[in-house]
Amino acid sequence: MEPIYWYAIAYIVGTGMGYYFGRTSVDQVVSATITTLIESGYVKTREDANGDLDLVKLTFEERLDDTATKTEDC
Repeated sequence: MEPIYWYAIAYIVGTGMGYYFGRTSVDQVVSATITTLIESGYVKTREDANGDLDLVKLTFEERLDDTATKTEDC
């Protein structure tokens, strides 16, 4: 085989593996970041009837108050 074919094959395989590894780690990092923000009280959430978490928009006063504590909804 000509060397150009080896480069093309290596490029295609490397791109596929990079996409697979990158996509897997991005999903895990985003999930871990959101979980950490919720547990630390930086993101206000509410649990719905199915047990899923919904994000709650902060009020103007809550955004200004940097010493706010967790509410019952969190």
